Amino acid sequence: MASESRVLKDNTVVITQALMRLRVQEREPHQRRNKEMDRARITPVHWLGIILLSLSSLYVLSAILVRIMRRIRPGLTPLFAAPQLTMPWRWRFFGTPEQILDHAGVVPGMQVLEIGPGPGAFTVPLARRVAAQSKQGRVLCVEIQPEMWPCCMSIWRRRR
Repeated sequence: MASESRVLKDNTVVITQALMRLRVQEREPHQRRNKEMDRARITPVHWLGIILLSLSSLYVLSAILVRIMRRIRPGLTPLFAAPQLTMPWRWRFFGTPEQILDHAGVVPGMQVLEIGPGPGAFTVPLARRVAAQSKQGRVLCVEIQPEMWPCCMSIWRRRR
């Protein structure tokens, strides 16, 4: 009796495994067809969306990595990154220089020391604001990177 039950159990296991193989074999061509059909359904607009999403995620990841590296090894803003500080899309996220100056409480007639103006994104709006009603207001900029001065001066000349 023990040997018969062992045989039955072994045969049951073998039959179960054979049935599972048959089910897997039946599913595979169907799954392949579905994947091919899914690829065929993706339109160029979908591909464009996928590419744009991938590029934007790469940009976000690179920005995160740059911030982490700046925390680990602090230093000055490199010259190649200076144009990013004056881009209007940046102001959509953080506010325009005028809005930031409002929050900082800058009023006409103040004397302001701007440390590290970089390319000068805030220098011109700041100078306009402190010298708006009287000639008493002054802005003094201190920049330790000589490479940034041409950027700051070009913005000053353009917006003046």
